[in-house]
Amino acid sequence: VDLIADKIKQYPDLVLLLVGDGVSFEPIKQRIEQAGITSQIILTGRVAHQEIATYIGAMDYGILPDSNDYGSPMKLFEFMAMAKGMVIPDFSPVTEVVKDNETGWLFPANDRNACIARVLQLVADKEQQRRVGTNARHYIEQHRQWKHNAEQLLGLLPDA
Repeated sequence: VDLIADKIKQYPDLVLLLVGDGVSFEPIKQRIEQAGITSQIILTGRVAHQEIATYIGAMDYGILPDSNDYGSPMKLFEFMAMAKGMVIPDFSPVTEVVKDNETGWLFPANDRNACIARVLQLVADKEQQRRVGTNARHYIEQHRQWKHNAEQLLGLLPDA
C-alpha cells in the first residue's frame, strides 16, 4: 500500500479490489485510511469460495505481487480460466504458464516497484487487457484441462 498510495491518486479511474483477509488485513486497512485512498481501494475481507468467481468477473485483470519457486498459484489458473490476465512475478512455475504480454504480464520477482509499474501501464489499455485475457482463456482450454493431464500421463506409460 505504501508503494502505490501516492501513485494511485494520479489515476482517479483506477480502483483496486483486494479480496480476502489474513493477518495483514487490519494493517492494510489502516494504511489505506491514513493515505486517504479509501475510494480507490476496496477491501472485501473474507469471501466464501463460491463467490470468488463473481469478484474475479468484476476485475479487468488480476495482480499477484508475490509467489514462490515451488508451484503455480491456483489464483493464476482461476483468473486465466475467466479470461483475465494477471500481473505476476516471473518465478519458474509461473513462466511455464504465462508468456509475457500474451497470457499475462510478468515482472521481476521481488520487485514491487516493477509490479506497480505494470499495473499502472495497463490502466488505460483496455484492448491489451481484453487480448491477453482471451489468450489466457484459450491457453487454459488448450493445455490445462484434465484430459490434457491424462494424455500426458498416458504418454509416460510404456506401450503394452
